[in-house]
Amino acid sequence: MNQLELLGVARSPDEFVLPDAAERALAVREVAPVLRAMDRAGNDVTDALARDDSLVFRSDRRTIIGVQPGDVNDWIDLTIAPPPGADSVALVFHLRNSLLNTVLLYDAMLRPQGAAAVDFEGRDLNTISTMVQIGRWYGSRMGLHVAVRHGNAWDTVADVPDAGPIAWRDVGVVIPVPAGDTLSVRLSFVADEWRIDRVAVAARFRHPLPEHFDISALLGADGAPEQAALAGVQTLDDRYLETTPGQRFTVQFETGRAPGDSARTFLLATEGYYTEWIRGSWVRQTRTPRPFIASDTTLVDTERHWADVGPAFEAQFAQTRIPVRPLP
Repeated sequence: MNQLELLGVARSPDEFVLPDAAERALAVREVAPVLRAMDRAGNDVTDALARDDSLVFRSDRRTIIGVQPGDVNDWIDLTIAPPPGADSVALVFHLRNSLLNTVLLYDAMLRPQGAAAVDFEGRDLNTISTMVQIGRWYGSRMGLHVAVRHGNAWDTVADVPDAGPIAWRDVGVVIPVPAGDTLSVRLSFVADEWRIDRVAVAARFRHPLPEHFDISALLGADGAPEQAALAGVQTLDDRYLETTPGQRFTVQFETGRAPGDSARTFLLATEGYYTEWIRGSWVRQTRTPRPFIASDTTLVDTERHWADVGPAFEAQFAQTRIPVRPLP
């Protein structure tokens, strides 16, 4: 982790503040469900996307096993009633990734390379040409792509980046409203890459200017100040705070008093990355190592493997992941 700061957004009591797809603060109000949502397999998934609850969208198995090179996506078509005269609305999502991305990383990118995975992660992914090639391929395939229908064409208007499989994330997307009584929106994504709990429409929205708060103190698990760790996250430089699973620390910010005529929402902003550790079993494997090839063929093979291992993998992940410790 290279930088950590707090953003404060003053809001009215009826506003909800969340990041948008470009990581800007977005304040929304008058949020309502979509009229209808249909997935690629023809399932009506309106109820699954109507509210934050235990009913969550996941791709139909027929769609997953039916992927082909050049045709790897599932989609959800939304029907929305925009406010009269509106030229744009905000879509509000509550979602997270499935573990398909993790299987792609482990079982398609790293494991087959055997001992060469060490060089791939430590050297190749830091080579500009390799980074650009894989980055372009990954960016064009993965994520959530939002398109608006104009006549018979779908025009992509926004891309929501991957959110990871651990925690649910709220994110908003502002989209244009073509002329007409209804708005048709298509959410497209690699089959079963997402778990989507809610999609709603905000009739009113704004991009507020947040107030930035720097860290005033960083405390270790024992409550003592950690000056070296603090230096690692105060500014964007070559100093990093390196953490390991199970480690925890407390960060303090001096935010002052809230404005008397409004409430505040705080957003925590971070910069950094994580390094995937190489399993010993990958290095010791007896099969012939093979390099990772960024292609639709690789993605299709991963999808079909995921169709077999996905349910058990996600159940195991839910049972064994490191829990978040409650505050004392």
